Amino acid sequence: KVRHLPELDDEFAKDTGKFSTLEALKNDLREKMVFRYKADQEENLHNAIGQVLVEKNSFTLPKAVLESRINMLIEEYKHTLASYGTNLENIGQSEDQLALQFTPRAEFLSRGALLLDAIAKQEGIQADEDDFEKLYNEIAKSQKQDISAVKAKIDRNLLSPQIIQQKAIQFIID
Repeated sequence: KVRHLPELDDEFAKDTGKFSTLEALKNDLREKMVFRYKADQEENLHNAIGQVLVEKNSFTLPKAVLESRINMLIEEYKHTLASYGTNLENIGQSEDQLALQFTPRAEFLSRGALLLDAIAKQEGIQADEDDFEKLYNEIAKSQKQDISAVKAKIDRNLLSPQIIQQKAIQFIID
């Protein structure tokens, strides 16, 4: 059996339905790869900062904070499963099993968030209107939705901690 691969030409680009030339297709792919690489590098740096913060600052985590984070991780996991058309029962897991599995991650995330919040408070870091607009635009773009729909769906009070923690990380980097 012989595989027939299409010619990489303008016709191939047009067949994708989005590009008129092969060069435009290549440029789009290049931009997406560079964006993904930069995003991965930024995420790695943020994770490393979080790891160092947590390792260097030991404290007792309030039980309610840990339980809340565990429940949030479980709900996110259930939502992901639902998007694939399944649920915990179908994969043979219970919420109690997940709680045990997610506890170390929840503890790490909670400690990191509390430390970043403390840095933000100490440095007077706050979320401003431009920060909200930028994040709403990013969400709208990633979900391929109109920004007004995203604003209607996501309350800015839910975004504020994320913005402040990102700004605290940037403060540490700078």
